[in-house]
Amino acid sequence: MQNSTIIELFLPEGLLDNFELVKVETVKSETLTGKTFHIYLDEKNNLGEQSRLHYESKGFMSSKKIKDFPIRGNEVYIILRRRRWRAKSSDQPDLIRQLSLTSKGVKLTKELADFLKSIAL
Repeated sequence: MQNSTIIELFLPEGLLDNFELVKVETVKSETLTGKTFHIYLDEKNNLGEQSRLHYESKGFMSSKKIKDFPIRGNEVYIILRRRRWRAKSSDQPDLIRQLSLTSKGVKLTKELADFLKSIAL
């Protein structure tokens, strides 16, 4: 089994449709006695054929750190880098793909936020 296939089991559903695994890092946890897993993902370079005619990838924006479900008592953070899409002609604005990755107002994955809301009620 490839690393990305194993990691996909622990990531929010469909995340690897738009992102590719760059690396997984284990660091000492700052808040728990265990470890912290950092899963680094970069947005794939695919806008579709129609958009590719008008836009090109020009690197990445600042990374975004999102907390996800713990794995066996260890913290998990997903670090995402979104692509910067620049218009090929000056008459079109630059583009940022609209991907809904977090729950509104928090830096948690949607699944984790929904789970926490359900146990709080």
